[in-house]
Amino acid sequence: MLRSAALVAVSAIALSGCGSREVGPAPVRPPPVAALPPAAPPAVSASARADTPPEPAPPPAASAQTFHDPWRGNTDPTDNWNGGPPEVFADCESRLTSEGVTWRKASLPMRSGQGGKHTCGAPQVVIYERGPAGIGWNSPLVSCGMAIAMARFERIVREESMKHLKHAVTGVLHGTAYQCRPITATTLASEHSFANAMDLFGFVLDDHRQVSVLLQFGPTSEASVPPEGQFLRSLARRLFDEAIFSNVLTPYFNADHRDHIHVDLARYRVDGTR
Repeated sequence: MLRSAALVAVSAIALSGCGSREVGPAPVRPPPVAALPPAAPPAVSASARADTPPEPAPPPAASAQTFHDPWRGNTDPTDNWNGGPPEVFADCESRLTSEGVTWRKASLPMRSGQGGKHTCGAPQVVIYERGPAGIGWNSPLVSCGMAIAMARFERIVREESMKHLKHAVTGVLHGTAYQCRPITATTLASEHSFANAMDLFGFVLDDHRQVSVLLQFGPTSEASVPPEGQFLRSLARRLFDEAIFSNVLTPYFNADHRDHIHVDLARYRVDGTR
């Protein structure tokens, strides 16, 4: 189940570098528990009930389960508050090769950041050199799961650029994936702290033109925009709707994302594309 903006009742909090804002999962308040009628045995006082944690909901039927697919954005609602680096997947590196990715093994040891207030690093990282579509990247250091998401992203960005612009994307203009820092005003680590996020500022086409989020996304108050804006908006929505990434934040989310599209593989989900 896609938990979009309803999941994020939290305030948007700033990313680094480009002054963007990142968000964390919103706390969910349980509904008030009505006191049992006095005559109903066994009698339980309201105070006793208030101190008793609610019974966990039974798991859904197997056919309806939406547990996390490690190769997609996280759609499992049960682990929103499980912060920390991404999991290690035994077959991730072989999956990269099967996805057509050219990569190099890398290391990003876990360490404390900001005086021990949060942790940084990841146990399974790679340098992403080339993807299946041959799109150019600046060899970012990313988590292995993020690298697989980037490979799938290449297929979608090509499809969307051909649909809206009649030209193929050949390069991605992106920021640094890894930055050891917390989400601003919190002690929660940013997904950038785990090399598990990417900021996309624009794209290069096969005719050497560039498409810029800042210049061509268009006013969010306007539904009708030039083809470049249609491309950027349609791309972002597919990345979220098809769970390529967990979170996709665009200028629709807030003004701090006016110049880039933020994508990550956090354990919670935010739809910032509409």
